[in-house]
Amino acid sequence: MKAGQTFFLIGEDSHLWMVISDPAKDPTHILLVNFTSWQHIHDQTCVVQVGEHPWLKTRSVVYYPAPRIVSLAQLEQRIQYGLLSFHADLSPQLLRKIRVGALLSPFIPMAQTRTAGGAAPSVSSVRTSWGMMTPP
Repeated sequence: MKAGQTFFLIGEDSHLWMVISDPAKDPTHILLVNFTSWQHIHDQTCVVQVGEHPWLKTRSVVYYPAPRIVSLAQLEQRIQYGLLSFHADLSPQLLRKIRVGALLSPFIPMAQTRTAGGAAPSVSSVRTSWGMMTPP
């Protein structure tokens, strides 16, 4: 896995999820967010237009209020069981835009985020796994 990869979580929801932290720097705490259809009630920090990613058919937003923090081992297990369906990677520009949004969004939780494996570090500590507090 690498930053910018996108996939569907088979059997969970219909959102396209993306890896925005760097699994090579911290394989035990990988930050995931997803695209959701644009609505005026959603966080507008990162609005993504059709054409910025091949999967998007309508204007969308990155849904920061419910990120997931998972381990590389958890993702590899899902791959092994056929529970991830990969899609096109994010472009470097879109990955940067989403990372900047994660730093700016007032809706991304700063407290402990629960994962299937239990408590995980805060989103702010995972942000440091990019190697800096601001994205490249």
